[in-house]
Amino acid sequence: MIRLRKISIVTVLILSIIFSSGSFIGFANGKVVKTITIENALEMARKNNASIKYTELNKDKMANNIGNLLTSLNNSAYHLTQAIELENTRLNLISKLEDESLTSLQKENIRDQLSQVEALLSSTTTLGSSTNQLLDSLEQSRISQQMLIDNEVLEGHKFDYSIENQYIGLLILNRNIIKLEKNYEITKQVLEIERLKQSLGLSSLLNLEDTFLRFNHVASQLKQLKLQQEVVINNYKKILGVSEGIELILEPVSYSGIKYTNYTEGLKNALSGRSIQIAEKEIQRREEHLINVNDRYPDGTNKSYNPQVDLREAKYRLEDLKNSIEMSYKLSYNDLIQKENEIKLAEQSYNTAKRLYELSQLRYTIGLMSIVEVDNRKIDYETKEIDLENAKDEYYKAYRVYEYIQKGIMVNR
Repeated sequence: MIRLRKISIVTVLILSIIFSSGSFIGFANGKVVKTITIENALEMARKNNASIKYTELNKDKMANNIGNLLTSLNNSAYHLTQAIELENTRLNLISKLEDESLTSLQKENIRDQLSQVEALLSSTTTLGSSTNQLLDSLEQSRISQQMLIDNEVLEGHKFDYSIENQYIGLLILNRNIIKLEKNYEITKQVLEIERLKQSLGLSSLLNLEDTFLRFNHVASQLKQLKLQQEVVINNYKKILGVSEGIELILEPVSYSGIKYTNYTEGLKNALSGRSIQIAEKEIQRREEHLINVNDRYPDGTNKSYNPQVDLREAKYRLEDLKNSIEMSYKLSYNDLIQKENEIKLAEQSYNTAKRLYELSQLRYTIGLMSIVEVDNRKIDYETKEIDLENAKDEYYKAYRVYEYIQKGIMVNR
């Protein structure tokens, strides 16, 4: 189970506390409890992220592949050096055969040497002729290696957002359960009153049935939400590497220091951000690779592949990326403004409910309101407080999406 410290306040006896990376583990009411902040959750999730291990494995494979290519390239260069030496020897032997002072036996020996040199030259030239293809493969592998490294950075940011988003989602889910529990208590009280009124003949059976249906509906919603909470919590614990038997307490998120730029400046930042920079560098590397390939094959023949196609595809991806980032930025900016307005509305509702609750207390003390009405006002006030906290969390989620896209990083909402 995950609790909110601010909402669920219980009297506990802490028998043991172990501090670790800002979070702490203790015992409360016979349960092992771990209190964490959103920063703790990020740190724990990163350490437990299995995809990082796969990425490191792929990077190692890529490095090994490049190492093998370099070895093959060195061998090819060695054979080319041998081929040049053998060619010089061949020309020297041919020159000796033109000497008329040599005897037939001497010329025959020279011809035998020449045959041996030409045979070695043929095999050595064949071994050394793959140099250009090896250079092609090496440059391609280095481009792929850099893309893997760049994507690792982007995926890291997306992973962080996913952890933050789930953390805040759990805060909201827990509050919604608390709100529904309050609604459940209200409908339960109303049902009991309706039963009493019906037994006294002050209400119809139809009203009682209608109230009973509403009560069952709220009870069913509460049960489903708690089942959903259990599933979500267990999944989140696995992501963080926390045992199922440990109860997590999530600290509320701080909203201090949240600022965002104007629309035009933010869009400019997004279109020159990390993803665009990576795409532009890929194009630059592919352009350099194309120049090298053209230098290796000046007549355009014997190319193992056409790098021009890869370059065009990289340019198309850049254009698509710019369009996607611009669209994502517009959506995130509008969503941020909307969530900001929702906080203002939630604050107004909260302040109104608070004043009504305070007024009901006053009216109760002078006998103008029943305790049941006061309790209802109190529950409404507490519910509006939960709605305000949820609105703030939704705003924080929208802000984080905006913050990422302003850096040129698109995340899944």
